[in-house]
Amino acid sequence: MKKIEAVIFDMDGVLVDSEPVIMRAATEALAEEGIPAGYETFRPYIGAGEEHFILDPGRQAGKEEKIHAMMARMYELYAKYAKIDLKVYPSAVQVITQLRQRGLHLALVSSSQRQKLLVSLEAAGIDAKQFDLILSGSEVTKKKPDPEPYRLAGERLGVLPKCCLVIEDALSGIAAAKGAGMQCAAVTTSFSASELMAAGADAVMEDIMEILDILNEKE
Repeated sequence: MKKIEAVIFDMDGVLVDSEPVIMRAATEALAEEGIPAGYETFRPYIGAGEEHFILDPGRQAGKEEKIHAMMARMYELYAKYAKIDLKVYPSAVQVITQLRQRGLHLALVSSSQRQKLLVSLEAAGIDAKQFDLILSGSEVTKKKPDPEPYRLAGERLGVLPKCCLVIEDALSGIAAAKGAGMQCAAVTTSFSASELMAAGADAVMEDIMEILDILNEKE
């Protein structure tokens, strides 16, 4: 791995696990309009942006006119439940603080909408100002596994792709990072080490604290 100037974090599966919370919020928002839904409903859309939790079931139920209201309700409920139930990975705050102290550029890149990202950061006790850039799913035309999100983040940070290290947990995220010409370290919160390596990860971690050791090797 080449010398790193910027570390770009994915959100879910890396810093927090928000899926159970956003699914609960989506289930309740849909149920209020008489649309039954559960994990199997949402499973095909995991990682593609939580707006699909409302868009696709709403369209299938023929309630397109209710989608905007249901979407707003989902985010309202998410903000409520995230304060109580959001799972924050233990190393998240410490890693971000230490990387910032090293003078590295930091970015957060996610398929989620910006309002959900900001709610998640607040619930996790992570100051959004720690990041030089926050790039949400609403700010790109193509989402992971397309490289556009990471490529755009590197351009906005002003750092060459080969000097960017992406922290991911998903196979689609690894594909996006490598497609953007970036290095990628993956954490085993969603997939096994062998799966992550087979997908092209440059390094695999059980805990994101290990990123500090990886960076030390490059100094």
